[in-house]
This record gives sequence, structure tokens and C-alpha cells, in this order.
Amino acid sequence: MSELLSQLNNNILTLTLNRPEKLNTLTLDLVKELTTQIKEAEYNHDVLCIIINAAGEKAFSAGGNIKEEIKLDGYTSYDFSRVGQELIRAMRNARMPIITAAHGYALGGGMEIILASDFAFLSDTAKIAIPSINLGSTNGFGGTQLLPRIVGAMRAKEILMTGRHISAAEAMELGIALKAVPKNELINEATMLANDLTAKAPFALRCIKSAVNKALETDIETGLLIESQLFSRAQASEDKQNGMQSFINKTAPNPFINR
Repeated sequence: MSELLSQLNNNILTLTLNRPEKLNTLTLDLVKELTTQIKEAEYNHDVLCIIINAAGEKAFSAGGNIKEEIKLDGYTSYDFSRVGQELIRAMRNARMPIITAAHGYALGGGMEIILASDFAFLSDTAKIAIPSINLGSTNGFGGTQLLPRIVGAMRAKEILMTGRHISAAEAMELGIALKAVPKNELINEATMLANDLTAKAPFALRCIKSAVNKALETDIETGLLIESQLFSRAQASEDKQNGMQSFINKTAPNPFINR
């Protein structure tokens, strides 16, 4: 049985973590396969949005496989961290929006996937945490860099240094999640947003994603320069011409063509 299921429907690629009997813990192979699927989607122009969800009832992902991680030493743990960070990098650099729909427990790397996504929906009973501190360790899939960009340095330190669980309601308050819904509505909520996004101009979406991500990494002047560069590229696109001409003509735009 594959640890990762994939399905493409209506320009939405759904990737499902499929280790429910192990609470969808993130083995090295699963992390690599998820990274590969996202990178390959870059070259498939039928993919305009990605949803990441998980099989089973109890957990989106309980994080790393502790039985694997206990065997890691200083050298092998560095390599493992870099593999996980390559997944995070692939998500953040992907041209299309990535939506995470997480239920139950999302711990460690599971929470870091949420942090790396463009939008996150949680089941209303979800619990998320990076509890590495309780195991005498730290996280290695980008949480120390992503979390303070969302919640600020002080709150990030508190969450990481205590390893406490965060409810779906608090995750929304902190800006980690967009919405919390009953589990049976989770994938429908994510799909509704995905359908909305796939109707937009893909190149413009890519420009917005890139500009907002850069805003969290650079000074304001550099960010403004990046915005101007991306604005000029979007303005030169065929999709912009289509959209604006349709607005002037008071007609629905033709399907956007990603250029």
C-alpha cells in the first residue's frame, strides 16, 4: 500500500498521507515522496492548486517516527532535517497555492507542513504542537523559522519551548489556520477554496504568493522592489489583457491560460 495517495481532479491535486495505522508519521520515504509529488506538479500545467490531507480518524500526522529518529546521530539527523526542509522549501516555492486540510493531531513535522502551506483548514477538534522539547530535542523541518513569521518571536518561543498543544480555535486566533470546521466538512471547505483559486489567473496567483513570502524575509524597500517587478510581469501577461478587456466589455473573461 502506498504511503502517499494522489488524485488530480478539476485542476486540483490532492495528496493524502496514507499511514493511518501509524498516525501518518513522517518516514523518510514519505517525506521524499511528498516532496517529489509537489516538485513534479510544477511541470504539470493541469495542476493549479494542491490540497494536502491525511487518511484515518485520529491524526493528520503525529510527526516523525520516533523509532527511526532515536537511531539518528549528529550527522544523520542533519541529513534528515535537510530532507524535511526540502519539503518545506518545495511547498513555499511552488507556483500554485497549497492548502492543508488537517484533522486530529498534527504534531512536529505535521504542524510544520501546516506552517509551510499557503492556507490551512483544521477540524474543530484538531490539536497541533511541536513537542520536540518534551523528547529532549528540537524540531528540524523549519518550525523555528516559519512559526515566528506567523505569530511573532515571543509567542513562537513559548509554543516551541513548552511543546504545548494548540487548539483549532487558538490556531485561528494566532493566524496559523484560516478556518476550523467539523471533520466531515474539512475537505469540502478546502476544495471550495481550491475551486475559487483555480478560477483565478495562475500567473497572478504565483506573483502574489512570491511577493507575500518575500515580504516576511526582506526589508521593506527590497520587498517593494520585488512587488514592482512582479507587478510589471503580471501586467505584461496575456491573462491580464484578457481579464481587463473582459471587465471593460462587461463580459466574463475567457479561461485564464497561465501566461
